[in-house]
Amino acid sequence: MPPKKKAEEEAIGPWMLGRWSRALKVGLVGMPNVGKSTLYNTLSKSHHSKTANVPFCTIDPTETRAFLEDERFDWLVAQHKPKSEVKAFVTVVDIAGLISGAHKGEGLGNAFLSHIQSVDGICHVMRAFEDDDVIHAEDTVDPVRDINTICAELRLKDISYMKGKVEFHKKGHAAARTKSPAHLKKWEEELECMEKIIAWLEEGKDVKNGMDQWTTKDIEFLNDYGLLTAKPCMYAVNMNKHDYCRKKLLRTKLMNRMNSVASGKVVFAQKVCGLKEWRVHLTEKSRAVPRNKFLKPIYEWVQANSPGSAIIPYCGAYEEELQDMETEEDREKQLKEDGVTSAMPKMISTAFHMVHLINFFTAGPDEVKAWTVRKGFKAPQAAGVIHTDFEKGFIMAEVMSFTDLKELGSEANVKAAGKYRQEGKNYEVQSGDVIFFKFNLGKGK
Repeated sequence: MPPKKKAEEEAIGPWMLGRWSRALKVGLVGMPNVGKSTLYNTLSKSHHSKTANVPFCTIDPTETRAFLEDERFDWLVAQHKPKSEVKAFVTVVDIAGLISGAHKGEGLGNAFLSHIQSVDGICHVMRAFEDDDVIHAEDTVDPVRDINTICAELRLKDISYMKGKVEFHKKGHAAARTKSPAHLKKWEEELECMEKIIAWLEEGKDVKNGMDQWTTKDIEFLNDYGLLTAKPCMYAVNMNKHDYCRKKLLRTKLMNRMNSVASGKVVFAQKVCGLKEWRVHLTEKSRAVPRNKFLKPIYEWVQANSPGSAIIPYCGAYEEELQDMETEEDREKQLKEDGVTSAMPKMISTAFHMVHLINFFTAGPDEVKAWTVRKGFKAPQAAGVIHTDFEKGFIMAEVMSFTDLKELGSEANVKAAGKYRQEGKNYEVQSGDVIFFKFNLGKGK
């Protein structure tokens, strides 16, 4: 009998820090006038958030749903032609700009930080263009300086919060000692965890970068604290239209011309175009493709301070221009002329997966709907997202993978091929599952 396949363990990450809810949110964070509200309006396909060339034009946070583009959903809709279509989405929050001293209440610091505390993931918006007509809170454009300012403010606020927690916690020592040895032990464990977190933060490190340092017990405490530096992050780099389009276009041209690539070696590719032969030297590629001067420092900073986080270049003004066009055909024509693609679908998808979300589908002639769950959810938990009674009275889940469904063409063919499965309460829902739940309503009461 062959040995059982070893189950792959889920890599630990910042997504583990936080409490799951059915309304996970991603906040747009950055200095004043870096393009947060413009990005928000583009993601929401609206003009809900005020934009102006003045600091703090956003005061109260605004929320919107950014819908996830998913080819699987589109295929199911084409198959069933339902009366109702419900896409997956991620809730995006536009948050007031931050300045140095925010942890002490400078600018709109207190409001800003409390609004960040209410989100589950952070999209740092970084300005990577110079324009004398667009003012900057620090007078000059330096995205690395800006992100250092923001991260320092988040750490300082976390340190202040944790020191307050320690002070309050110490007042309960006598009560814990009086109750029982078990209560005293738990009190001591939490105090040790608090001091460990403060020491980590005072070294200039974010909580999310210490996942190898935190024990299971530490993570339980961290989930209750909701620290700002514990939230997973991505980085949206706002460039001007010229740099964004040039970067994309020249990179595409180079890739189309290069017949071979040898990493780190001096090689060239040759191609005959009519009567002309050209050569592209990889060692000269940096000279062939002019770069935005801010991108390399941003990349190096992220690799050093937030390894594994996504960096997405985009142009806020260009995306807004596309959004204001009357028809989808006009947008497609403009993108084709410029030789680029919109960064918004990637932005939404990255934000969605950053907080460890996946989709499963329910599909039929009445409705095709993408349901959002945390990766790792078991079948009853996924059923509970539809209705709590489904989880309480769960019997089984009838499952087919989207890949099988698309390959075989219909539910009947999936069943005929023996790939339509009945799964129990220990089944872990996979991204793209098409599920029909069976439950006992009486059992759920």
